Amino acid sequence: MPFPDLVRSWVSDTLGSFDPEYEWHERARVWQTPGEGEAAVASFGSVETWGPLLVQRGFPEDLATEIAAGHGPDTGRAVLALYRSAVQPVKAELGRDLTGLTRRPGLAVQDHVVGTDEQRRRTAARAGARVAELPELGHWWMVQDPARSARMLTDFWAHC
Repeated sequence: MPFPDLVRSWVSDTLGSFDPEYEWHERARVWQTPGEGEAAVASFGSVETWGPLLVQRGFPEDLATEIAAGHGPDTGRAVLALYRSAVQPVKAELGRDLTGLTRRPGLAVQDHVVGTDEQRRRTAARAGARVAELPELGHWWMVQDPARSARMLTDFWAHC
């Protein structure tokens, strides 16, 4: 955000998290809690438990199995570090000034996990972003329908 001259355009499906009223989803709040987060990421441990969970969340089975096989202690530590670095009000403070984003073409993919529709739209407007709707796809839109996702992105880039 502070260096818009370094990019030609940008795409985000997490813009809603920069809204001052954004509250992290339940799983993120667990990951952000010392002790509880460590216990939660310990369950990442096996393909047998993690793979079906990813499928349940919209991943194709072959990709879910491949990703689950790569999960381990390093993945757990990365998840905890990422989510703990963004405990509110950190994201809201980062989102106070989105004017840098308005200097380059932006696309806000509407991910239903990241805030309310109002928060996502309000932040997209503040960032000067075009909004992309994928109503029948979920948080993992890019793997649920890769061809459609690629068309959405290439169409955006073609019109920047």
